[in-house]
Amino acid sequence: MAQAIKTLGPRVVAPRPKTNERYGYQHRQWRKVILLKNPICQSCRCKRSTDVDHIIPLNKGGAPFDPANVQALCHSCHSAKTWKEMRSCLV
Repeated sequence: MAQAIKTLGPRVVAPRPKTNERYGYQHRQWRKVILLKNPICQSCRCKRSTDVDHIIPLNKGGAPFDPANVQALCHSCHSAKTWKEMRSCLV
């Protein structure tokens, strides 16, 4: 969803960056390898994996390209894990 930038003139809408602009070539290739090696979600083991999750989050010192620090998850399992991590930071 685009965000509005407050200006004195007419309203200007700032587009969100596309995935390709946020992640570099190395990250996209690394993600493909992880998903090809683990085609089934490593959490629920019943859906196709679509997301690559850092077991130890990067903001807590996890290594970004360490294969031992990632797991392939379906989108719903990844969202649930991320929500739990965010909730535990607030408590």
